[in-house]
Amino acid sequence: MQPSPDRQKKTFLGLTWPQLGILAALVTLLCFTVIAIAGLTFSPSIPLPTLIPTLPVPTSIPPTPPLPATPTPVPTEPPTVTPSDTATLTSTATATATATGIPEPTLLPTKGVPKPPDTTDNIHVAQIFTSADPPKDEIGKVDLVWGATFPDQSAGVFNLFYYPFDRDADSGTGGTHHDIAWFLANHPDWIEYTCDKKTPAYEYNDPNVPLDISNPAVIDYMMQTYLFPAIQKGYQGIAFDNVDFGNNGARCGIWKNGNWVKQTDYIGDVLNWASYIYKALHALNISVAMNFPYDFNHPHESYQMFQYLDIAVDERGFTNRGQSKDNYLPLSEWLTNMEAFQFLVANGKAFVSINEMPEPFAKVSQAEKQWALANYLLVKGQYSYIAITGIQEYGYTLMTPEYSAAIGHALGPMYQSQGVYMRDFSNGIAIVNPSSFDQTFNIILSSGVYQDLYGNKTNFLTLAPQTAVVLLGKTTHRSDLFPGPNNALLSLSQFQTNHAP
Repeated sequence: MQPSPDRQKKTFLGLTWPQLGILAALVTLLCFTVIAIAGLTFSPSIPLPTLIPTLPVPTSIPPTPPLPATPTPVPTEPPTVTPSDTATLTSTATATATATGIPEPTLLPTKGVPKPPDTTDNIHVAQIFTSADPPKDEIGKVDLVWGATFPDQSAGVFNLFYYPFDRDADSGTGGTHHDIAWFLANHPDWIEYTCDKKTPAYEYNDPNVPLDISNPAVIDYMMQTYLFPAIQKGYQGIAFDNVDFGNNGARCGIWKNGNWVKQTDYIGDVLNWASYIYKALHALNISVAMNFPYDFNHPHESYQMFQYLDIAVDERGFTNRGQSKDNYLPLSEWLTNMEAFQFLVANGKAFVSINEMPEPFAKVSQAEKQWALANYLLVKGQYSYIAITGIQEYGYTLMTPEYSAAIGHALGPMYQSQGVYMRDFSNGIAIVNPSSFDQTFNIILSSGVYQDLYGNKTNFLTLAPQTAVVLLGKTTHRSDLFPGPNNALLSLSQFQTNHAP
């Protein structure tokens, strides 16, 4: 049969020319589509998605801080770090850098760690620094100096060399002060920073460089540069300032080999530092003093710290740092604090109670002095000292007639009677009403036995809240008091059981 004249003829693969044309057009369109999709997928202007973002790895220490300006007498803001010219800073650091290769001194051993003067009888005074009055003013008045200018003046005074425990020292006896530029040029990994990773963790608005006390090389630097030279000069003890658990500089970490190392256990670092220092200085027969008041937020750690010191300095005092006359410790904290003092005494430790007052020393009232003295007498032991000052009124030999009170030695520990707390002495009695509420107590004593420190005889007292008195007169242990259910003796052995580290 013959094809119909209206049918198209097949020429290739059974397709007519028009059909082949359509097929070619479709194939071409498909190729362009694939190329376009591939170009969008691999275009360098559109990043590929990532499941875990990568962070840049530092290759150098953070922006170098400028040299801190000379601090004003009362700084309003702590120093901060801002970027500075590296070349200028490096040249400055080179100019101020000094050698640290101080050879380890040869120290002649003594017969054990020296003890400060015995304070069993009467009242004994400590002085805080000797920067203002000459040492001769201390003779016959002062037993211990915290931060003494000279190691052997005056005779009979126990002189302590001052060091701010976790930062570089000021210039003076025992070494050369180094600034931030020196540490950046020589030991950048020793510098402690806040969590912004660029601001050194300065403390108390001073430019002393904060150092990593968890680094053994840092402790060795402190010993070689400051402490060993001070010991060679004749100091019997080292006074470490501002030892606490509060992390006042907000330390957060260090830069080491270009990497940020975050530090999270500040209290652990402080305790480890204290343990090392205690052993190292005791090996040299040197006494360890620390400005470390009992920390109510960290009771266990506080008793642990007491193991690593010979002299505990309490700058909070019985006046709660002298903030105001009506801002002493509340009763519960007062009792806890007194337990801590008794623990120190029972374990042969010394303490210094610094009692700052809201006004200058010359204007401190008799009532304020009585408060500080009576509290001190309640817990004093064989090595216990007191200082009464204005706010940070340090460096002066501040004496008051009350210090000469011949109250004798304690006949026993403090106890509670007639609502207040008392302690009997061979020639007197100390009485404290620590209540922070409106609790006034009337106290009856034996007639004709006692007189106050100003010559007034008394056998009846009215003690308002947070007031105290020191009385002189021959005492037989608690026999002249009216016994009763309130006459409860504070158990020292119980304190030791409850608070032993």
